[in-house]
Amino acid sequence: MSNGFVCIVAAPGKITVASADHSGQGNYGANTLASGGVVLERESGDGSVLTSASLTGADVLITANNATESSVGVTMAGVTDGPAATASASEDWEFALEAGGRSFSFVRTGRVTLAPGAEVADVRALRRTWNWAPSSVTGWYDEPTAASRGRKKSDPSSVGDGAGSVVQMKAGPPGADFFPSVAPLNRVYSLGGGGEELGQVGNMSIDLRFFTDAGSGPAATVLMSSEAASPYFSGFQEVLLAGAVRDYVANGDPWLEHWGGGWDGVSATALSGGDANPAWSSVVEVGVNDVDFPVLALLPGEASDMPFTDLQSVLIGIYASPVGCLMTHRDAIRDGVSVGQIATTIARPDRGYSDTFNYFDPDNYISTASMLWSGERFLMEQVRLVVERSGAFLTAEGQLPHHFSGVTPVYQALSGEIQTGPNVFWILSCLNYAKSSGNFGWLRDYFPTLRKASMFLFGLIDYDVGMANVSGSLMIDVFLRSNFTADTNAMLVGFLRDFAGAER
Repeated sequence: MSNGFVCIVAAPGKITVASADHSGQGNYGANTLASGGVVLERESGDGSVLTSASLTGADVLITANNATESSVGVTMAGVTDGPAATASASEDWEFALEAGGRSFSFVRTGRVTLAPGAEVADVRALRRTWNWAPSSVTGWYDEPTAASRGRKKSDPSSVGDGAGSVVQMKAGPPGADFFPSVAPLNRVYSLGGGGEELGQVGNMSIDLRFFTDAGSGPAATVLMSSEAASPYFSGFQEVLLAGAVRDYVANGDPWLEHWGGGWDGVSATALSGGDANPAWSSVVEVGVNDVDFPVLALLPGEASDMPFTDLQSVLIGIYASPVGCLMTHRDAIRDGVSVGQIATTIARPDRGYSDTFNYFDPDNYISTASMLWSGERFLMEQVRLVVERSGAFLTAEGQLPHHFSGVTPVYQALSGEIQTGPNVFWILSCLNYAKSSGNFGWLRDYFPTLRKASMFLFGLIDYDVGMANVSGSLMIDVFLRSNFTADTNAMLVGFLRDFAGAER
């Protein structure tokens, strides 16, 4: 199936190609799927895997749906987890592609097919696995305690309307290359290339948004990342059934919500047939791009509103870097802790300034501004979590932490100086959030905290001289300057005007 923008190739039981041409001319770029493609799998306790990739044309029924001038569809019925003689589950896959669309719809309806009394005694997981060629994977999660929301494809504004959390990884090493979670996942995307410097330009991206009725979503999801690039650079698993997952949830097992070693240590469980065989149904919208940004960031028709080179710069600048700096998922920084903190770099797999976060000096001012300008409500609320985290640790004098070491606030820069930048750029980040989100109710409620933070800056002003007398530089950890410095005093002119405007 293809429409000039997107090309999808499927074989019995497997999606083998998903490529794109952002210009819509049909000159499709690299395949975003790795050699394993997209398949239905069942893994046994010994690690052996049965897969729908083994199916032949005789095993499935492929039907072309009614095509129109605006859309075309295909249904593949009878996709099973391995050969028919050993299969325990079956799915029907329905694909739909609209004329001019940059994504395709993928509907999956399945059920356990074991007869009453039948059993497969040794099952780690029944799952749908996506093997990807791009190198960096990012997942957007709803709150870990939330039930799977009833998200409808017809109402995209309902996706990611909570604060949620973000997890990202590039080139995960063995033993830290799988991220299983039971938090509802509303979006996952992968972009970029491997190697050094220019090799990290991958010119490809794949982007999934989920629209799942409550109770019909996967039991768990797994993000995958590999430094070996074989059989994938990154990937994703939708775990349909895994009895052991329920035990891990009940026991708070660290296998969940951590980067770890995958399925090797997971206990197998029995899968039984019967009249009440589990069934599931879900829809995922799959955006494909031949540039390093997730194409579902665009609204229909939006691509033509900006010159392509500008669009490319803006969206790569948002989605390839700042979003991946977020460390907001449960256990991301300390076990048992979920906090609104942001790193200075993405995970690849180490991070710059390791285990230190929320540098508004002005590093994270720039990162949060980029995310706010995305127009994504989900990312706006991530920014709110980050600024509120730093704001919760103002001193009695209104000084903001320069950064956090782990979860502990630190008020001096790495140089040992007290900088003015964190207060300046943090307050401006709060104002950016209010302006971008339109959440002026939050601004009114939060303004006492902003006033307190501003008093730290007002207290530095020498009213005889008419300038701020500071002990450290405006920004950058290692700059050493003090007294009536040009950087802080120049910045305060615009800052005070902005603050007065917010007061009004």
